[in-house]
Amino acid sequence: MHISLPRPLGAPASAPALPKIGPQWVPAGVFLGALVFAGTTVLIAQTSMETAAGYEVGRLEGLKTLEQQQNQRLEAEVAALKSLDRIEQIAVDRLKMIKPKNYTYITVDRLPPTAAETTRSREEAAYRGDAASAEPWWERLLSGLTGQKRTQ
Repeated sequence: MHISLPRPLGAPASAPALPKIGPQWVPAGVFLGALVFAGTTVLIAQTSMETAAGYEVGRLEGLKTLEQQQNQRLEAEVAALKSLDRIEQIAVDRLKMIKPKNYTYITVDRLPPTAAETTRSREEAAYRGDAASAEPWWERLLSGLTGQKRTQ
């Protein structure tokens, strides 16, 4: 049994026949299908890689934030350990040091001698037999301030 549908008004009695696709169009269709498949595959792969990279960037930014916070905590700890009050407290408590009651300031108006000058002046004093001149200037200054002669 064959059912026929009513024709729209003004439509011809028979529909035109579709063109037949010959064997010459098959390779072009296969090529076109492969091209669409390859393009879709590349698009999906790119989207997947971009999504993975986005997750990786987010993970690394979170890690960076954690490392920056750790760095700030360590810098605060270093500052606390370098505190002069803390160092003074350790010196008094652990090392049994005491604060000086008075200070003595000494001003020196000339530069210290170079190593060559010191060696030369000692050699000259030793040659002359002058023991006081063989003594370094700072030892003479110190013994003059304290009133004590340094013994060796």
